[in-house]
Amino acid sequence: MAENSISSENHVVEYNKEEYAEVLEHSFSDILSISDGDRDLFEELYYNREREFIDFRNAAEKLYLNGNNILVIGSAGVGKSNYVYKLFYDKELLEKSKLFPMMFDYRSISPNSLIGWKLHFIAKFIDYFEKIAYNIQLKDNTVDNIDDNLFKLQKEFKHTQKELLTKHPIIFVDDLDYSEEKQLFELLDFLSPYARDKKISILLSVRPPLYLAIQHNDFKYHFLFTNNVKKIKLPPLHIHNIIAVRLAPVLAIQEKHSIFDKLNGLKESGSKYKKILKKLGISNLEELKEFQYPFTDDYVNFMAKITNGNLREVFDIAIDSLSFILENYHRLKESVVDNTLRKVISEGQAVSLFLNNPESRYKLFDLHSNKNRKGNSIYFNVLEAVSAFGCSSNTGFYEALEEMGHKKKDVDNTLKEL
Repeated sequence: MAENSISSENHVVEYNKEEYAEVLEHSFSDILSISDGDRDLFEELYYNREREFIDFRNAAEKLYLNGNNILVIGSAGVGKSNYVYKLFYDKELLEKSKLFPMMFDYRSISPNSLIGWKLHFIAKFIDYFEKIAYNIQLKDNTVDNIDDNLFKLQKEFKHTQKELLTKHPIIFVDDLDYSEEKQLFELLDFLSPYARDKKISILLSVRPPLYLAIQHNDFKYHFLFTNNVKKIKLPPLHIHNIIAVRLAPVLAIQEKHSIFDKLNGLKESGSKYKKILKKLGISNLEELKEFQYPFTDDYVNFMAKITNGNLREVFDIAIDSLSFILENYHRLKESVVDNTLRKVISEGQAVSLFLNNPESRYKLFDLHSNKNRKGNSIYFNVLEAVSAFGCSSNTGFYEALEEMGHKKKDVDNTLKEL
């Protein structure tokens, strides 16, 4: 068999390694980096959040009338940004609900100073008024004019009839969890007048600790941003599902609820999925069914445990694993999984891949780093100990894990699972 090929039971696809690597990069890259040029592909991605999407759509359809604020709550890596950005790329929803989204990534807009934030904020509203063909007399958007322009904006919204504002601004502030406490409450103080204004809506995405921090601070903040709001809670996604969808351009799951039901509904000629498939020599979606999903349930559980379910880290592991499969396909062991002979990544290969491979995207931190002594799962810590001590028979193995609060029996059980 050719070196550059992937084989299934009845089918061989020749591929160009550079093209395949590009596909993996594209399929698993952080959703925030997807450019406007890739919006069609973005809109076709599916995140298994039907209930939460319905919650948002129901709230969005009323925002123009009630001006409510929205709070999206979810743990790190659960997909809060993905969720909101996908909704904001739903052109039909935006038109129907008369919404005008403004997206602010906290980390990229002068997080240590409100000046950069205010300039960006004013620029967004200048664009908003131009888009709705409303004449507002603002000064040049410079540092010297910030206060005058903000005063003019607030005055304009306060005294303008709602009917003249044909689109409802919704201000989405992402990655607020990265702010220091001082900057956090400075920003909330800045946003407070707009949070009170029923002609504008604020949408914050936060992790539970930040939600509690706002709740336990000044009454004004927790009333405006956590109490008197529409709350949408995002539970963790099943990693098997999310990885399956990200792999849809090149691979598929063979099970009852197939991803093909989704793929077959995509636009025929313009689908970027189809273009990617064509590059891989696949002209018919049915041919994808001959591929075996490369990650067994055990391996998916491994990814979930080692990352505590953080999707960005899971995607890094997935890229590393797929690259490993491509480069070592003929060296992978075979195992019967679900009554099918499958190529699988062994436990030893998985451990070495993420502990010792300098080219891996996903890295375990050094065992002795202080920041890792708290907050990591037992799976994370046990793998670090495997890297540092080799095996559990070595002196210091259990002692190091005991320092992190893990009992010997729990460590032994974890070793069996890994």
